Order: sequence, then C-alpha cells, then structure tokens
Amino acid sequence: MRRILILFLLLMCYSSTWAQSDNFIEASVDVESPYVGQPVIYTIRVFTTRDIQNTSIVEPRFSGFGRSSFIADATVSSEVRRDVAYTVIEHSLLLYPLRVGEQTIDPLRIDIPETPFESAVSVQTASLIVNVQSLPEGAPPSFKNAVGQFDIEATVDTTSVPAGGAVILSVIVSGTGNIEQIIAPNVNFPDSWRVFPRQPITEQNTLRFASKTFQWTLLFDVEGIVEIPSVEIGFFNPQSQSYETRITAPISVTVTEGIAASVEESIVQQTAIEQSREPLPLKQSAQSFLPPIPPLFFWLLWVIPPLIVLVLWLPRRAKSRPRRERTSRVRSQRNVLKRTRDQLKAAQSAESREAYRQISIAIFDYLSLKSGIQVTDADVKEKIGHLPPKLQHLLLQCVEESASGQYAPVSKEDVNTLLRQTMKILNAVEEAWQ
Repeated sequence: MRRILILFLLLMCYSSTWAQSDNFIEASVDVESPYVGQPVIYTIRVFTTRDIQNTSIVEPRFSGFGRSSFIADATVSSEVRRDVAYTVIEHSLLLYPLRVGEQTIDPLRIDIPETPFESAVSVQTASLIVNVQSLPEGAPPSFKNAVGQFDIEATVDTTSVPAGGAVILSVIVSGTGNIEQIIAPNVNFPDSWRVFPRQPITEQNTLRFASKTFQWTLLFDVEGIVEIPSVEIGFFNPQSQSYETRITAPISVTVTEGIAASVEESIVQQTAIEQSREPLPLKQSAQSFLPPIPPLFFWLLWVIPPLIVLVLWLPRRAKSRPRRERTSRVRSQRNVLKRTRDQLKAAQSAESREAYRQISIAIFDYLSLKSGIQVTDADVKEKIGHLPPKLQHLLLQCVEESASGQYAPVSKEDVNTLLRQTMKILNAVEEAWQ
C-alpha cells in the first residue's frame, strides 16, 4: 500500500510539471521584404516536452508562393525557455514569391494526440506577412527569371569529333537563388549546326546553394575548327539591388574526317531516292469504257434551273442573315462560360506547370470571346475596365499567378487552389459583365 501511494504521488508531480510546460510553435522567414522570385526560407520551430511522433501536421496553402521540391532534413536540439527544458524540432521550406504585394502565410497547425497522462492538444503558429517587391526596370536581354547570386560555366564532353559525330555542350548555372525557376539561356548557334536540347538537371543539397545544368547535343557536318559561341546569363542580385551578367568563354572544337558523315549521307540520299520515285502508271485498256460526252445543250438543261433558284434565294438570305447572326452571337455568349469551365476542368489532369499555362489560356479565351476582340496581357486591364474595381483586382491576380506559376515549382494543390479561385472569379465576372 505504501509503495502504491509513493508511485501515485510521483505521477501527480510529473503530471503537474508536464502541465506547466505548454507545447508551442514559432514560425519565421529569413527575408521579410523579398523581390519576386527571390528565395525565402520559411522555418518552423516546435517546442515540446512530450513525444510528438504520431502528430498530425496541417501545413498552410502558401497562396502566392511557389514551393521548392527540395526537402531539407529536420534538426533536433534542446533549449530552455521559462525554466523549462524543451526539445526543439526545426524544419525549413524554400518558397518563391510569385506576385507583388503583401502576401500572408497562414498558420501551421500541429495536432498532438492524447496520452495516458495528457489530453489531445492543438498548437499553431502565428500568421506571417511578407511584403513582396517588384523587380526594377532595366533588365538585360539575357535575364531569364534569375534572382540571386550566380556563376556560369560552359564545358564540352570532347574537343575533337569526327564529322557527323556528337558533342554535348553543358552550361552550368550555380549559386544562391531561384535555381529551379531559371530557364535555359539563349545561345546563338549557327544555322548550319544541328542542335538538340536536353532536359535540364537540377542539383540541390542545401536550402541556399544549388546548381542547374542545361545541355545541348551538337552535330557538325563540315570538317575544320568550329567555335561554340559564348553563353550569357543575366540575373537580379538582391544584395546589390542591381542586375548583373555572367558570360562564358567560347569553346573551340576540331571536326575531323569520319565515317559517320558518309554513312549518314548515304542514308539521306537513299531516303531522297525513295521519296522521289514516281508510282508506276496504271494499265489502261485500248478501248475506253466511258460513254460518249453529251452535247452542250444537254448540260444547259441541267444548269439553268438551279441558277434561277439561286437568283431568287439570295435576296431572301441577305434579309434573314442579320437576324441569324444576332441569335448566333447571343447563343455563343451563353456558351462562353461553359467552354471556359470545360477548359479549366481539363487543366486538372495536366502536369502542374502545363496546368498553369492552360489556366492562363482559358482566362484570355474567355475575355476575348466576351469582348468580341482578342485580349492579350498588354491590354487586359483596359478590356476589363468596366468591371467593379475589386473584381478587376481579383481577376488580374489570377492572370499574374497563372503566368508566374509556369516558371515556378508548384504542386498539385497549388493548381487546384488556383483553379477554384479562377472559376469563382469568372462566375462573378459573368454576372457583372455588361
């Protein structure tokens, strides 16, 4: 009995100490006023005194941000707060701002299950406000959506190749920034070369540093020394708040005489011969099986009556045409929203970046059909000027996000969120359109 009483007192003391040590979470971003495309590290720190292995984590939607596919390992440490020793679990995500203005990151919630000594609890972070700045004017022609600090290097797998053989050109962009969003630089390859681009390769081992390799397979048919032109990349450096460029040196490749050229040439010649062969004419009998051609007056008897009917019908058609066109336009206007809804549904099954492109096409198709003229990104504000200001703002946000998402790492959830927002806003536009 005495042992049971001591155990009960120990459990009471343990539970009392546990109850005083509330679990909580902190969230932060490393840059509070980033530029569009500038990477932002979103970090959560979970302070707990209990086992949270079976917890349920509810992440925010990160509306207005693209999320990197890179996943960093969580770290575990200990820290004392208010005389309580906590286990601290820290996890970070890499986000890319997609649109200008004040963006809100919703709270992240953790649901901690019940234990024999404590009831289930839920803890969450506070909302975070991120003020996203627009990139300044004056971007160089080689600027391809790159924001950060980068270096560039160009290499080839060989500097000597037989005519008709392949050389692989690799352009490596490395540094700190939105590596995943960068698209291939423009390279001024001569028209006489045969150029086949390859799929880019992204390597990222940390949240801050990564590299992206763009590759092209080049085929040279003429012997001699050829020069692969220099490659230039422009980027915006948030540290210096200015645009910078990096350029590689030209690379010389020696093209020697080889068998590959003659073999390929023979294949091309053989293909040309096969395509140039004319089919053999069909055999015809000596006597024609066609009946003799009827005289001219026979054809006039067949042609004159239809001409008379046509002359009588044309004036009546001209009178009824405006009415049919008006009816057709009204019916077409009613079908515009249905067609756009079908386009957005089709975008659900597409790959994330392709889905963003299809959403953008659906919005502009809808506005073009409603206004009766082609609407582009340059004049969209003018064409929706008759709509309520709030509705204009929401519609332009959908246009901007669908354009930015084509170059940002986005998830299926981001696509579904934008699809829902776009459909909701277009329904409101349909009611307000005059």
